[in-house]
Amino acid sequence: MNYEINRRDFLGKSVSTLAGIGLLGFSGEILGSCSSNSTAGSPASLHTPVRGGTLVIGVEDDVDGFDPTQSRFDNSGVVYARTVFDPLAIVDKSGKVLPYLAKSITPNQDYTVWTIRARSNVNFHDGTPFDANAMKINFDAMKSGPYGFTASVLSSINIIDPMTVSITMSTPWVPFDYWLTGFIGGQLAYMASPKMLKNEDGYGANHPSGTGPFIFESWLPNVSFKAKANPNYWRQGLPYLNAIEIKPMPDTNSRVLSLQSGTIDLAHFGTGQAIAQLEGSPNVIRVNDLNLPVGEPDINFTMLNCYYTRPPFNNIYARQALAYATDNSKYIPTIGGDIEMKTDSVFAPSTPFYTKTTYPEFDQKKALEAVAKYKQTSGANQLEFTLGATNDPIDVQWAELMANMWQQVGIKVNIDSNYLTAQQIGDALAGKFDAFLWRQFGSIHPDLNYIFWNGNGISENFAIDFARVNDPLTNQYLQAAREETDSTTAAKYYQQISERFAVNLQYIYNSRSVWNLAAYGPVQNFNNPTTPDGKPALGMLAGMFFVTEIWKDS
Repeated sequence: MNYEINRRDFLGKSVSTLAGIGLLGFSGEILGSCSSNSTAGSPASLHTPVRGGTLVIGVEDDVDGFDPTQSRFDNSGVVYARTVFDPLAIVDKSGKVLPYLAKSITPNQDYTVWTIRARSNVNFHDGTPFDANAMKINFDAMKSGPYGFTASVLSSINIIDPMTVSITMSTPWVPFDYWLTGFIGGQLAYMASPKMLKNEDGYGANHPSGTGPFIFESWLPNVSFKAKANPNYWRQGLPYLNAIEIKPMPDTNSRVLSLQSGTIDLAHFGTGQAIAQLEGSPNVIRVNDLNLPVGEPDINFTMLNCYYTRPPFNNIYARQALAYATDNSKYIPTIGGDIEMKTDSVFAPSTPFYTKTTYPEFDQKKALEAVAKYKQTSGANQLEFTLGATNDPIDVQWAELMANMWQQVGIKVNIDSNYLTAQQIGDALAGKFDAFLWRQFGSIHPDLNYIFWNGNGISENFAIDFARVNDPLTNQYLQAAREETDSTTAAKYYQQISERFAVNLQYIYNSRSVWNLAAYGPVQNFNNPTTPDGKPALGMLAGMFFVTEIWKDS
């Protein structure tokens, strides 16, 4: 993708001393600040790999467990998952899905049957073979778990031979292979040991057993996750590191300072303000996800609970009032660090899925009119709600900024900024919110957001479509795009979905996110994943990255 964003100094501070990095398939734009004699590492190193050492990674938040069929993997959770698990597939640098843990992934002619063959001579960390039986157990567990809606299309999973399963779909599923690459929404990509899924021999949601490059050692929730190198990893010669420690650091400022001081080696950042803070940091080199050739970046927005019995956002005029009262010309230079850009769609302008929508422009007069219509149609004397946010200082500032905008048109906003991200996700699933500051929808293919946008089956107390808008047209376009084999026609369906969001207004947009992955000191090769046969794979997207091929220079 080529995002045309005028960000002044942001684009001007590339690292000229690392001009040759692109030779190894580096995905994303190099951003950083280091002199020609700096010891800062590189995203795709030309150095000879060094074995040993421990890599300390700072991430936004912790996971609620490691069971792909039960737990919730957000941007940080995917990093944890890729440490101990392998996805069945991987996306190469051009956007093509290729087998990874699987040896082959093949659809029939009408995409109603997919056949997956396991890579041979691969074992889980507990010694259990990875084979057709293990795949069937994983897929069946996904169908019966909380993400059953995701896997409900998998009408039957049959073992063809000891290494091969055949999955019959209830409807054609053309982009199913993208779900096997392990991005947000696609947790059925990660193969867990049957012992882990059955809670046998001490394994379970809090003691994972996968086939990945590192073996679980310990987890102290909200403090530290530790894993050691897998000596029998199926990708010969990998990993290079002896160990990895992941530290959840919800306070963005703390993560910035820890990286700048070298207390941590690698960290991701999902706010423009944090990225601006990293400008000029010595011994730090960064990559972002602005110019990836494929995929969608995240969106920063306020998500509204629109369930039909829950005021105030079951009323369209309440949603219109917020949209018209939101002035993103104030958001971009503050919370967005003058880096992010405003949007009227969940899709980036340079993608085939984008179309100009009727999403409301900032207009306080129209906001006041919408507030009046809300009072008239609802019988309420006041448009009032609670805005939930995490306790990250940047999120608190974001909440206060939005509340101030909305209060100017007579909306009463109560701020609750005591959330941890995992708690926010839990309350979103359970419908225990009015409005949340939110960041989501970064994906390798729009179909991975199917479960978040399809309103079929929503309820007040549980819904993966967190905003709880059951729009028949959106549901229809999602299904049509999923079944469409012509990419141009499928893109038109996604354009229509974008317009439906502009009409329904369950998401009050602020900006397109810019994620950075930043390394301190001798960290090498931190954004250069490859396929099993050595082809360049897609680099960091929306804060999600692979740890398999990183090393630290001594």
